[in-house]
Amino acid sequence: MSKLNQRVIQARKGRGLSQANLAERLGVTRTDISHWETGRSNPSTKHLKSIAQILGVDANWLITGKAPTAPKTAPARGRGSPNNANSLVLENQSGYGAMFDQETLKVAAAYFALDRAKRKIIRDMLKALGSAS
Repeated sequence: MSKLNQRVIQARKGRGLSQANLAERLGVTRTDISHWETGRSNPSTKHLKSIAQILGVDANWLITGKAPTAPKTAPARGRGSPNNANSLVLENQSGYGAMFDQETLKVAAAYFALDRAKRKIIRDMLKALGSAS
């Protein structure tokens, strides 16, 4: 049976995400992800739920290694070069086409084309807008 850290690695790589991509989505540092994947520390319950959701795996499988379904990985669909407007620059986007419309994919591509500091500004603005309503 694999360990939690090995299942996190398997699911992250199966989704085509780097440690930095996963860290950004979770709102943690890349070092946190590295520590989780090396077994130096374990993610909190809150983070485990988010990891499972982001990586498209069953939370029970992630925690215990036992689940009725294996981890879901996005099928490779060859969407073109990373510079294509339909693909995200910093991560493998295979499988996204069926989930999002073209306008959303364009917005995502524009977001990931920004440098890290500008992406943080966008996230902060979205958080502020969400709490203002």
